[in-house]
Amino acid sequence: MKKAISVCLLVLLLLSLLAILFAKLVVVERDHAAAQVISSLAICIAWISLVFIIPIRAIRWFMLLTPLIASLLILGLYRLQLDGELGFTLSPRWARPSLPEVTSGNPATLELGLDRSDDWPGFWGKERNGVIDSIQLQPDWEKFPPKLVWKQPIGEGWSSFAIRGELAVTMEQRESEEWITAYNVNDGKLVWKQALPGRHASILGGVGPRSTPVIAGDSVVACSAIDSVVCLELLTGSMIWQSSLSTIGGFTQSDFETCVSWGRSGSPLATTSSHGNMVIVPMGGSNLQKNTLVALRLDNGQEAWRSGTDQISYSSPCLVNLHGIAQILYVSEQNLISVDPDTGEQLWNAPWSSSSAGDANTSQPVVIDNNRILITKGYQRGAKLLEVLFENGAWTISDVWVNETVLKTKFTSALHYQGYLYGLSDGILECVSLADGKSVWKKGR
Repeated sequence: MKKAISVCLLVLLLLSLLAILFAKLVVVERDHAAAQVISSLAICIAWISLVFIIPIRAIRWFMLLTPLIASLLILGLYRLQLDGELGFTLSPRWARPSLPEVTSGNPATLELGLDRSDDWPGFWGKERNGVIDSIQLQPDWEKFPPKLVWKQPIGEGWSSFAIRGELAVTMEQRESEEWITAYNVNDGKLVWKQALPGRHASILGGVGPRSTPVIAGDSVVACSAIDSVVCLELLTGSMIWQSSLSTIGGFTQSDFETCVSWGRSGSPLATTSSHGNMVIVPMGGSNLQKNTLVALRLDNGQEAWRSGTDQISYSSPCLVNLHGIAQILYVSEQNLISVDPDTGEQLWNAPWSSSSAGDANTSQPVVIDNNRILITKGYQRGAKLLEVLFENGAWTISDVWVNETVLKTKFTSALHYQGYLYGLSDGILECVSLADGKSVWKKGR
């Protein structure tokens, strides 16, 4: 009997080692996170099999308990942070970042300008398409490397920058507060800050704000990772208005976070409509009460309209023009939706399902032209090219092609350039033909 058990354990050990090799050599090219899970489980099984093959009980207990005690000791001294590919980093629990204090500089001396061509007023730029026109860069960075002008430590978070003139606005975590901050792009000095109480943190999602502010005229609108939408004066950071999304939507924060696990990531969208200037924000809610988008008036924060009943995702709304009709596109938890920016009326939708507590939608839709839109995501879902037609007052949406093996843009978004699509497919740079959705090349991590 003991001999049979030993043989089974040896077989299990060998199978586990083969699983590790398979994950590291094969699965990693398709899904790095899946490879991490498979190899981690296989390592545990291999280790336990090896322990029980050893006949001496004292050595067994030593081999079992030593890694467990060491792991508990390490986790007691260090914070564990997982990334999107389930890799991990450890940071000392006693360490505190060195962060800049607010300077006493006069923000009125900053050059802001109006409608500068090189401004970047919000997430993914002026058109929210990730494209910068008319820029000249050295293509060979080995011969002509970029030069560091300044470097400034800031708090934790996932926010990028909104830039107008010499002022760059972002969000960051400072202890138990989320800060909206403005930095001088010439020297990196902090010009002003506005603090919101709250701290969003999770082992998978990390710490801090997730969305990027938007600059609309002389105002900045920002959405916290938890619940608040605020409008501030661009030059000074002074509060103009503040709204609670859970209060507007009629749900509790705890119910919301059971559905949307990793914090609010949708960046506000600023629009001008027949009803005045507005900001559109993903709202969401609970399983019982939710709306997809809400429009707030820029001058006072009052609700203008709300739209849809899908749960929100981690994507951001964008304003586009299809067939001469202005519309807001947003990838929700279940659909790509199109909404009238004046009224919030839904114009059309295309299914693109996910779970905002699991295989989440995060990527931006990519408008190719009047008739075609690309949507992408990770979690083995890949890419889909949609045809969007408008005839006789009716919208018709159909698939041009679907390919689950390309452009698995888990936390990033794809770009279109001259008939080809580019993106990080599970972390690996990939080029895909727009015509047929087939991979042209894929390499690098």
